[in-house]
Amino acid sequence: MLLIRWVHALAAVAWVGGSIFFFWVLRPTYRTLADETSLEAFRATVALRFRELVQACTWAFVITGVLLSFDRLTSGSVGTAYVSLLALKIGLAGWMFYLARALARAETAPRPASSPSPSSSPLRRLSSANLLLVLGVLIILIALVLRGIIEQTIRDSGL
Repeated sequence: MLLIRWVHALAAVAWVGGSIFFFWVLRPTYRTLADETSLEAFRATVALRFRELVQACTWAFVITGVLLSFDRLTSGSVGTAYVSLLALKIGLAGWMFYLARALARAETAPRPASSPSPSSSPLRRLSSANLLLVLGVLIILIALVLRGIIEQTIRDSGL
């Protein structure tokens, strides 16, 4: 179970940490560069590599998440608060996976030369990439609260 927890945590670190770097460091930096041709090629390459990382993290989350949830829920030591928060975490993760997939499709979809870049719309920035980052950070917070509930349950039972 330690290996499964480690893979699950590593996937969270890679996705959320990568998102922080991509959206707060890399994206603003390449927007300031002058050469549009090489800039677009650079953006496309980075987006493709990051999308591959996110896809690998998604599979890691799903597989390890199922195993961890099964282990915790069958232990008999979790209450309603834990189950409710776990359901919320799973729902938010599902939403995050959906948004990541939709964003990847939008980034790779052909668009007319006259249309703006997908990331240039303020609504799009709010509803996709930045929301992914917010969801990732929120999911990590919920995971920490879940861990606190388990630790408190262990302390209360005297184990």
